[in-house]
Amino acid sequence: MLKQCKMQEAKSKMQTGHGPRILQSAIRNLQSAIPGFLTCVLVLFLPFSLALGFLGDDAGTSVLPLLRTSVGPRASAMGDCFVALSDDATGVFWNPAGLGQSTNAEYFLAHNQWFQGFHDEYASLAASAGGGRLGLGLVYSGVSGIESWNADNIQTGKYNTYTGIGSVGYGHRVADGYFIGGTARFLYDRLDWVNGFGGCLDLGFLARPLEFLSAGIALQNLGWGMYYSNATYRLPMLCRAGVSLEKWNLRLVADAEVPLWSSPCFHLGCEFTPLNVIAFRAGYRTGPQDISTLGGLSGLSAGLGLNLGGFSLDYAFAPYGKLGFVHRLGIRARAVPRGHGTVRVRVFEAGVPYGVPAKLEFSGLKALTQAARDDGKAELTRLTEGWLKVKASLDGFVPATESVYVKGDREQTVAFTLHRPGVGVVWGMFIDAATRQNLTGRIRYVGPVSGGLGVSDRDASYALRNMPGGRYVLTAFGPTADYIPQTCTVSVETSLVVAHDFLLKRKLSATLALNGVVFDSGSAEIRADVCVHIDELGRVMQNHPALVIELSGYADQAEAGGSQTQVGWMLSEARAQAVAYYLTTRFGISDTRLQVRGYADMYPAGPTNLPAGRAKNRRVELTVIRE
Repeated sequence: MLKQCKMQEAKSKMQTGHGPRILQSAIRNLQSAIPGFLTCVLVLFLPFSLALGFLGDDAGTSVLPLLRTSVGPRASAMGDCFVALSDDATGVFWNPAGLGQSTNAEYFLAHNQWFQGFHDEYASLAASAGGGRLGLGLVYSGVSGIESWNADNIQTGKYNTYTGIGSVGYGHRVADGYFIGGTARFLYDRLDWVNGFGGCLDLGFLARPLEFLSAGIALQNLGWGMYYSNATYRLPMLCRAGVSLEKWNLRLVADAEVPLWSSPCFHLGCEFTPLNVIAFRAGYRTGPQDISTLGGLSGLSAGLGLNLGGFSLDYAFAPYGKLGFVHRLGIRARAVPRGHGTVRVRVFEAGVPYGVPAKLEFSGLKALTQAARDDGKAELTRLTEGWLKVKASLDGFVPATESVYVKGDREQTVAFTLHRPGVGVVWGMFIDAATRQNLTGRIRYVGPVSGGLGVSDRDASYALRNMPGGRYVLTAFGPTADYIPQTCTVSVETSLVVAHDFLLKRKLSATLALNGVVFDSGSAEIRADVCVHIDELGRVMQNHPALVIELSGYADQAEAGGSQTQVGWMLSEARAQAVAYYLTTRFGISDTRLQVRGYADMYPAGPTNLPAGRAKNRRVELTVIRE
């Protein structure tokens, strides 16, 4: 019945114009995002197109191919697709505009092990500077033991060669979701006795017009070339453009690479993150390696990443046909400074998947009033640590309030769902989690209105009627203090019944007892007929490893030889120690979870002048210290 009501309500909303409003909102978001993105693309493509026209067919050869190699195992595993992401410290190499997406300080180290002994080392860092973020990068590649031959085909010895690239980049946000950036590179190349020097620039743009979509473009290696011994050689200038789509735990990426000096190539990749601690990656690229010679498998790549809090370990693997395999290993570290917290606010209308321009009132850590945008989004930046209270209100809706503890070093989100005025019902039952029997008790609710209600013993159910629409926090209390209170959050919608049952558990200390463990007069030896009670306790302690108890031993006044004599103290403690030894040897219970005490003939359980009463006093009881 409840499901039918919701379906009917959804159908009614679509018939009254909510459906067109959803489509109009999506079109409006795209319309506002596309012009800015296309303008920046044209501005970046213009110098590149002019360069193609001037160079023409003469653009045949370039130096320093290290500038075209993939940087970072994360991007490499995804088929060298990263220009639309560029969301870590490697952005200084891929797309400097991506540096402006965050204020976190990040560090990156990587090692590339190529075939035939070639290897590259990478290092970069990114940190806040001004209104954006500064990135520094260093690349080193070296090869030793290269044979040297003269014109007469005579070997003259061996030499070493190495290449170094230093990068300084900066990224800045120019509007919400739009970033630009640039990188200056300083180049050095050592070829035996010949030294090469040069420099170049990267220009980048990145846009996130929608939460699930990002796109980027970067012009790379723009410069006059490398200078070697009175001659200048061209650099591998190129343009990269890419797009990224993200939904749930899956990210799909695609890049196109257009060099001035060779044919374009294309890249596809994906990143799947089933858990926060691990990511699986794979991709395919059509260049710059020669697939026709190395084979189709040389375009494949794969890898994984481990997220260990502030550190991430990444690995990538790629085959290169007969040449061998390439392994890449990297580590990324994040150090988020205090005072750089961000709170993003999202305000939605109940039952409608788009935002509304609500009025937002902030108090606590920061006091101000502002309006959310038409899409229901707002943002506070540069926040320190502390509590922030947010109230969202809009004409025709019931106001809502949320509180968030701002960490001051990360991005956090507060989401509101505003309901139109009206009333609904919350109904449910109280049930004992162990016996499945109905319970009495009381329920407390806090939300647009607050109050409480008793749960009758007739049907063990509650019904909160005429509840204004909104979100409520419900707390259920059992019939006695032995039951653990249960709390949940429900959303009340107009003219609907929300059902929620509570399964209440009793505290372990209320259900645990050591009944029937008695001893013969003057003895501390456990009788066979009481072992069943101790066995039950042992199994409970095995199932609850955090449980700590006190075993209390007692004696009757007659066997103790008088009131609280030394004999009574020793005998009562020996009885408690016997039970503790039984639990330790039979069930493996650690003695740190068992506290042993003797209380002589104190606190008698039965009359001391009757044999039956004295028998009850020769006992061991338990008290729960910690559950």
